[in-house]
Amino acid sequence: MTTTDTAPTPAPPADDDAATDAFVEKVFAAVLGAQEVQAAAIGDRLGWYDALAAGAATSTELAEATGTDERYAREWLEHQTVAGWIACE
Repeated sequence: MTTTDTAPTPAPPADDDAATDAFVEKVFAAVLGAQEVQAAAIGDRLGWYDALAAGAATSTELAEATGTDERYAREWLEHQTVAGWIACE
């Protein structure tokens, strides 16, 4: 016959919650940073930054100047604005 320990499992220390939250925030920030770098690489590869510097001001103008689809240009512009990489007036 075997016996089992029925003692309750102790609760983790309160500082474990803070450490877990800090870790989650760090991972989240890293994922966001990686995504921003990928978006910047796409903007460079498709010539979107160059077109903006040359005067393209709308997603339609950006798409026409670079031969890309307006929807993707618009979504990229929205991302760049929300991320704080470009300003929208």
